[in-house]
Amino acid sequence: MTTPRNVDQLISAYLADGPEELPDRSFDAVRAQIGLTGQFTAIDEDLSGRENLELIGRLSQLTAREAGQRVGELLERFDLLMALAASTYLHDPLRSLWFQDCAMRCALKAGEPSRLVHALCSSAMIASNGSLSRAARDSAARLAQAQALNDSQELHEERAISAARAIVAFNLGQPREARRLSAAAEQLFQTDAQDDPIGNYVQRLLVVGVRLSAQHYFGEYPSFLAELHTFLRDAAASGNRLTALQLTHPHTLAEQILGTGSRARLDQQRSELPPGRFGTLHALHLSAVLANACWTHDYARAGPYLAEAWPKFERSAVRRARMLSVAVRGARARFLLNQHVLERTSKTLSTAIRADLKILEALAMPGSKVLALRTRARIMLVNGRPEQAAEHLRESISLREQLGTPHELARDQFALGAILGGDEGKTLCAAARAQIAALGVTDVEADLRAHYPELMERS
Repeated sequence: MTTPRNVDQLISAYLADGPEELPDRSFDAVRAQIGLTGQFTAIDEDLSGRENLELIGRLSQLTAREAGQRVGELLERFDLLMALAASTYLHDPLRSLWFQDCAMRCALKAGEPSRLVHALCSSAMIASNGSLSRAARDSAARLAQAQALNDSQELHEERAISAARAIVAFNLGQPREARRLSAAAEQLFQTDAQDDPIGNYVQRLLVVGVRLSAQHYFGEYPSFLAELHTFLRDAAASGNRLTALQLTHPHTLAEQILGTGSRARLDQQRSELPPGRFGTLHALHLSAVLANACWTHDYARAGPYLAEAWPKFERSAVRRARMLSVAVRGARARFLLNQHVLERTSKTLSTAIRADLKILEALAMPGSKVLALRTRARIMLVNGRPEQAAEHLRESISLREQLGTPHELARDQFALGAILGGDEGKTLCAAARAQIAALGVTDVEADLRAHYPELMERS
């Protein structure tokens, strides 16, 4: 292929051929053309990154106007790449990652402080989905660099840093911290709009998604329903379909809290998903479809979609995003178990969901562990081993009490009561039903049937 000679040609080549087809010399050619140089090689340390770049240009026999124009072009390239990264993040994370990497190179070379803060924040969010042993350390280091640069240069980029902190906490499986940080970030978005409509909106949408997930996780349903309604209403008024796609999973959960579960919205949104690579929006939609099927018990309709989408998920980059992987794999395991219970499918359950259980347990996060315990308890119960099921449920209940998740806790307490039977079991079941109703769930029986259909006749 022809080596791209500038950033525009490089982006076009990427879109046509993918990053694996681009030789290293392509990036070298682009750097040479726009005259990249690092702030750490500054001629005068008292000058800003932009001023040093302009000085390098003058020493390279450029006029003052030409040097200023060249620097402007470099910074425009960064803004373009970050806009492209933001606009592709939700439906093509690999492409977004590549754009972010290119933007980081521009920011590091230019040394322009504000853009470098944004690049460090993006890098921290990427790092938080990396290897669990390094994710917390690497993301914290990059956020610390961003904060130090912001403070030393008095940049007023608190909004970007606060949003990144909330998203990193969520990716690391820290819902309580994510809830606190996302509230602070949303306050900054409301008071400091800044002049970056694409990046700001996508970043705010991610923060809203984090906060809604945390509110649902902790059973804060009045605030969850109110904020979701407001954001969806505003998006609908402006014709913004991205928001509806991004929030399709919490929208489905909200419908079930209110006692409804129509499939029509999900069918419409499926036709609106971006074609091509399986991304975040596709994974969120798949989780919503599976949750809806468990509520409506329409497994025959959702089954073919799962069969088509699952191989794509397994080959996609989003499977490496821990919190999203927990949601998708947990939804699939519940769907397969419910389908087996209600339709007596011939599949061997241990074979069908063994891989999901192995991954959930390997993630070593509290949320994934309790999902695995519940799934194992249900398998034990379906296989006629209630004593082992009760042991798993007791462990799950203990963990859920520590996590502070009242709805999931009540569901497991109901299941344990149904297994135990007798006066103790009836007391547990009654208390669980009362707790779920107190949270604001309209149809308690439908809620329990969606998670434990095998136990509804016992209680």
